[in-house]
Amino acid sequence: MSRLSGLLAAVSVLLSTSCAGSALSGRGCALSERLVPSCGVLLGVETDPPTNEQLRHVEASLGNQFEMVHRFHDLDDPMPSADERALVAHGRILQISIDARFYNRPHQIVTWQDVAAGNEDAALTRMAEGISSLKRRVFVTFDHEPDLPRRFGVGTAADFVVAWRHVHALFARAGANNVVWVWVVTGSPTTQSFAVSAWPGNDVVDWISWESYNGSGCRAYQLSPDRYQSFAQTTLPFLRYLDAVHDRYNIDIAKPMMISEAGSVIYPSRPELTAQWYRGIPAVLRSHPQIKAVSLWDHVGTAACNYRFDGISKISDAVRSLSKSPVFDG
Repeated sequence: MSRLSGLLAAVSVLLSTSCAGSALSGRGCALSERLVPSCGVLLGVETDPPTNEQLRHVEASLGNQFEMVHRFHDLDDPMPSADERALVAHGRILQISIDARFYNRPHQIVTWQDVAAGNEDAALTRMAEGISSLKRRVFVTFDHEPDLPRRFGVGTAADFVVAWRHVHALFARAGANNVVWVWVVTGSPTTQSFAVSAWPGNDVVDWISWESYNGSGCRAYQLSPDRYQSFAQTTLPFLRYLDAVHDRYNIDIAKPMMISEAGSVIYPSRPELTAQWYRGIPAVLRSHPQIKAVSLWDHVGTAACNYRFDGISKISDAVRSLSKSPVFDG
C-alpha cells in the first residue's frame, strides 16, 4: 500500500526508542503509544500456515504488503518465534493471541479459574518476557473469543474477567510494558450478552475488537449464496449493540476498535459474490471511523468453510483493490 514504507519506518522508530508517537513519512500521520493511527486504518492478515514464507507468498500474489501480522499461540508455545522476531525487526506490527489451552492436548481443559489462580503463571511469564524482549509495541489478546459457545465449559464471563486481569497484572510485573491489550470477542448476535459481560475493564483494555465472517452456513455444510451477508451486515450489529449497552457495562466505546478476523467464505460457483464482500469493506470503514484496524483471515478451515482469498483471481483482485483503497492510506 502506498503509505506502507513510511508507516513501517515510523513503527520502527516508534518502537525501538521510547514508544512515543512518530510521524508517518510524508503524511503528517502518526501512530500513538497504543498503535492508533491518526489517519487511515491499519490492515493486517493471518495466513495459513502462519509462516513468513506464506506471508510473502500472499503478499506477492497481491502485489502489496500488510502492516499487521496476526499470530496465535497456546500455553506450550515459545514466543515470540524466530519468524515473529523477523517481522518486528522489519517494522511490522505484531498481533499476538494467547490461547489458554494446549493445541496438542485438546482434551486437557485450562479453565479461567486455573489461570486466575496462577496455575499457568510460569508459561505466561515466559511469554511476557519474550514479548518484552522485542522492545517494540505489540498487540496482545488473552484467550480470544471467550463468548464462543464451545468455550463456555472453561468458565463464566466473570471468571474470564478475573483471568484477564490476572494476566494483565502478571505481564506488568514481568516488565512487558510494550503490550497493547486488545479484547477480542466473536461479536455474534447469539453471544452478545456473554461478550459484554466478559469486559475486563477500561483500565486493562486498550482496543475493543470483534470478528466479521460471512460464513453462509458453511459450518453446517449448508453453504448457500442465498445466505450471503455483506461486510456491513456481519460487522455492524455488534457495534450497534455496544452503542446500546456500553453504559450498563461501563465499556468505554471511545477506545479504538479493530476487526481482528475478517473474511468471506468462497462460493465455488459464484466467486464474484465473495469479491463483493471484500469490495464493501472501505465504505463501512469510512462511515465508522472508530474502527482503526482490520485483519483479514486467509485460511481454509474445511472444504466447505474456505476463506482463502489469494487463490481465485476475482477474489484476489478484490483484496488487491481493497489493500490499495484510500481508507488504508489515510
